[in-house]
Amino acid sequence: MSTLDGKVALVSGAGRGIGRAIALKLADQSARLGVNGLDPERAEETTRLIESAGGDAVAVIGSVTDNGFTERFVQAAVDSYDGVDIVVNNAGHTWDSVIQKLTDEQWDLILDVHLRSPFRILRAVRPVMSARAKHERARGVRVHRKNVNVSSGTGVGGNAGQVNYAAAKAGRGNRIDCSRSRGQTTTRAAAARSCWSPPVPHRPTRTGRTVLFPRWSARIHPRRPGWCW
Repeated sequence: MSTLDGKVALVSGAGRGIGRAIALKLADQSARLGVNGLDPERAEETTRLIESAGGDAVAVIGSVTDNGFTERFVQAAVDSYDGVDIVVNNAGHTWDSVIQKLTDEQWDLILDVHLRSPFRILRAVRPVMSARAKHERARGVRVHRKNVNVSSGTGVGGNAGQVNYAAAKAGRGNRIDCSRSRGQTTTRAAAARSCWSPPVPHRPTRTGRTVLFPRWSARIHPRRPGWCW
């Protein structure tokens, strides 16, 4: 039996890149997938790749910022697979500008994609996970579930022309303790939470290379770069 046999995963932004790679990896471990993509052709291609390898996936097309999308995303998994065990908030994009030229629209859209949408997805999936966990506890069964927020090193070190993206990724990446706070409320749903981002930026020193922001170094997993506690 594969590692994720019987599990159901939702992956946003899975039409290409990191999101597609995550979806394919989860499917390779026998998870069944709810695959989201903004571009119908790319999302359908991801589902075809999963199915051609013997997996099972359903595509949910749309922007994570659309009203009603999150409920539709979660419901697709419930209708197709009767539950959700894993949520990967990966969808995102950039709209760069130097701060003196950054518009409210640019700021709001990037925060909507990277902060509001993960919140909405996790809010929508919570009752589903909680209901399943309640029945499992009554039977003396414990099923492990996982919520993962995909962040970026930019959320720690910043990047020129990306003040909106850096702020959004900092929020998604547990930098304002949103995942920790959520973790206190997802215990009854038996859902652990994690943040993943590319390795934190470094700066050279006389003694070697040290983390650009040492206060975050204690929160980087020692054997899994990019994973935060």
